[in-house]
Amino acid sequence: MELVKFFKKQTLIARIFGIPVRIDNRLFVVLFLMSVLTAINIPVTILEDPLAKFFFGLMTTLLFFLSIFLHELGHSIIAYREELEVREVVLYPFGGLARFKRPPDSAGAEFRIAIAGPATSFLLSITFLAAYLLPIGLNRLC
Repeated sequence: MELVKFFKKQTLIARIFGIPVRIDNRLFVVLFLMSVLTAINIPVTILEDPLAKFFFGLMTTLLFFLSIFLHELGHSIIAYREELEVREVVLYPFGGLARFKRPPDSAGAEFRIAIAGPATSFLLSITFLAAYLLPIGLNRLC
């Protein structure tokens, strides 16, 4: 019964710019499962050691959840600039939510807040693409 209570709760992991950041406790199970599934699908030609595979799977999964967090932080930063008080950011197993005390004052403010998350995700994807291409070199791609 205690386990059921644990999975219905959220854990405060940080405060960013005074905004509480919480993790839904069910995310820990998904984190483990995604790490294992990622590790299982790594070809033996790339990594042979099962522990190294799990570590790689864990790092990949943590980067995935970091991208969700940064997406929600993008919404929160623009909401703060629009003079909205951000109650909290909660990371769920398959997404996140930035909660505000009240709705935006205008449609323009709501649009800026809404687009901030996808814009952050896009910038993050460009960053990861650049990090991937850097060792390869652009000359070898053409």
